[in-house]
Amino acid sequence: MAGAIYVAIVAPLLWFVAPLLAHHLSASPITVSYLVPSLRLIPVIALVAMPFFLCRPVFEGMGRGRPGLAMSSLRYLILAAPAAWAGRTLAPGLGISPVMGLVVGLGLATAVSSLIFLTWTRRALAHVPAAAQNPTAAA
Repeated sequence: MAGAIYVAIVAPLLWFVAPLLAHHLSASPITVSYLVPSLRLIPVIALVAMPFFLCRPVFEGMGRGRPGLAMSSLRYLILAAPAAWAGRTLAPGLGISPVMGLVVGLGLATAVSSLIFLTWTRRALAHVPAAAQNPTAAA
């Protein structure tokens, strides 16, 4: 829920502030033209990344560190490079810059990783007894 609130507040703000921020970060018009659309995507990519970052501590709390390592390996070693390459390659055909295609590709790799990790977490929690899920309710 906090992620949705973050996006609801930050996305419109960043939409309007992105050009000013981009000009502050670089004097090059080419860099600014690539940076503004990328900055505008940050809240959306942060939203799709939240399940990935929130599921890892769930497994660690259950004393299982391997799922986090497996999902990080999936995201960074298996999905990131092909997704970035595909985004960069398909971008001109979609009428967007290769840099924006790269950002979108990496965002999609993150979304896929988050969805898989969220599904895995829900299945793992389904096998945890109800009293262990909410220890204060048993007291």
